[in-house]
Amino acid sequence: MRYPGPAEKIDKTLEQKRYKALGRGEMGERGGPTAMPGTYQAVLRIENTKQEHHFEILKDPRLETSEEDYQAQFDLWMNIRDQLSETNRLLNQLRRIRKEIHVILERPNLQKSKVPDELSSFKDNAEKVIQKLEVLENELVQTKNETPSDRLRFPVMLRDRIEGLISVVAVAEAAPPQQAHEVFQHLKGLLAEKTSSMQQLLSVDLLTLKELAQKANIQFFEE
Repeated sequence: MRYPGPAEKIDKTLEQKRYKALGRGEMGERGGPTAMPGTYQAVLRIENTKQEHHFEILKDPRLETSEEDYQAQFDLWMNIRDQLSETNRLLNQLRRIRKEIHVILERPNLQKSKVPDELSSFKDNAEKVIQKLEVLENELVQTKNETPSDRLRFPVMLRDRIEGLISVVAVAEAAPPQQAHEVFQHLKGLLAEKTSSMQQLLSVDLLTLKELAQKANIQFFEE
């Protein structure tokens, strides 16, 4: 029995057309942690009817894994899952903003070769915001992968590094090695930096762009 995977999934509708999902990573989400040995309750509800059933997950008698070891594995796996969910949320957010800015830039009054100064200033700043969003996106996921060999040529980015740590934690019914905890804390810190960069972009760059949109009488989206 497994717990659910990341609460936030990758929104495929926000991906750029050049993306070609390959294997792990953006191809799909891994499941959540394996349930520890213990007693559980299953509940089935149909309208006003409820049925309950208690069952027990037994430990493999061949293993010497202690309850503390199972708990350590479970806790780290859950923490990785939650960080993966936060990474997905950040990706969805920045891709949604970029997509909406692209929609605005495709309006007829912004497609002309010569536009008023207010529109020109908005357009220039919008393109700068898009560039910053793409830099952040490329730090979270490898967007250059289009063939299997590309995964060997281009470096693994933060999201796949976080997801890949699950393989280390889940390889056996045992407590994760200390190195796994250290790597997790390192990756968690990197993700916090990316989240901070996104907050900076929202509070400064995007706010400035909205002010320019208001001056140019451009209807802007609400984030």
